[in-house]
Amino acid sequence: MKCLLDTHALVWFAADAREFSATARNVIDEADAVFMSAASLWEMAIKKRLGKLRLDDPIEVFAQNALASGLLMLPIDGKSVFALDRLPLRGDHRDPFDRMLIVQAIAEDVVFLSPDRAMHQYGIDVRW
Repeated sequence: MKCLLDTHALVWFAADAREFSATARNVIDEADAVFMSAASLWEMAIKKRLGKLRLDDPIEVFAQNALASGLLMLPIDGKSVFALDRLPLRGDHRDPFDRMLIVQAIAEDVVFLSPDRAMHQYGIDVRW
């Protein structure tokens, strides 16, 4: 099994925060591969710059530490970008970063670790 962390999950996992659920920890323990998306790092960089996310380290150092801990980088590729064009708009869930993570989860056929209940409407295996 492979899994992909959404942005909140990535931040909480890296910080070993209490917000990171026991279910998500179990999925990671059982996974053959755990991915973080370049889209999450992009979102984090923007939120950090806007003062909406506090990180002690630059994003590059955060990513290096995550990679050193065993996470794998999932790049944004053309296949994922083109899939965005086909992803239906459901409800009011139009966040561009979440939408990229959704198409990556679909393309990679992974378990998606996210506390966001709106993710379930896309037919992906979401656990939290």
